[in-house]
Formats: sequence, structure tokens, C-alpha cells
Amino acid sequence: MKQPANLSSAERARLIARGNQCFNEKKYDLAGKIFKTASYQDGLIRMGDLYRGEKNFFRAIEFYRQARFLRGEYLSYISMGLVSNKLDFNDLIQRRQMDEVINKKLARAVQIMMARG
Repeated sequence: MKQPANLSSAERARLIARGNQCFNEKKYDLAGKIFKTASYQDGLIRMGDLYRGEKNFFRAIEFYRQARFLRGEYLSYISMGLVSNKLDFNDLIQRRQMDEVINKKLARAVQIMMARG
């Protein structure tokens, strides 16, 4: 990931250290903002993993996208399952069932991405 133009290497390193500290202190909102500001790919992926583990898939995708961890084709694969007529939301009234379907699609997209390198 490219370094932000308005940050020196030293400033970016300090931001990343602060973001890691916030993450370890479970100050996730602040950590996420810092990782975005620093364009810190590893931190953004960790945030995505955190939200995926909490089954907050839309937030996970947001962080993965910013980390460029999920490329367009993988995001499209996930989005197809979320909004296309292939996934009939009328049949998935209970949130738990919807989360399971989304989690499977997200997991499959990550498997595809990892297999293709």
C-alpha cells in the first residue's frame, strides 16, 4: 500500500504505533481511523478480521476494501450474494440465518482470493 503523500515516514511510523496501541487497548474505532489515515494495510486487514469475527460483515468488507485486500472481483462476488436476486431476503427473515449466508459468501470469497494469490 502506498504511503500517504502528506505524511513523512517518521509521522506514518508514529501513527501506526499509536494505531496498534489503540487496537491492543480495544479502542477499535480510533485504531481504524488511524490505520486509514496512515494507509496501513496490515492494520486495516486486522480491523477487517476483527469485524468479520464479530459477524459485522459490512464493516469487515469496508476495511478489506480500503486495504485492497479484496480486489474488485472478490468484492463483486460478495456483493452478488448480498444484493442479487440469487439471495432471496424474504426467505431469510431471521438475522442469524442471514449472517450465516453472508459469512459463507465472505469466507468463499477469501478462499478464492487466497487460491489465486
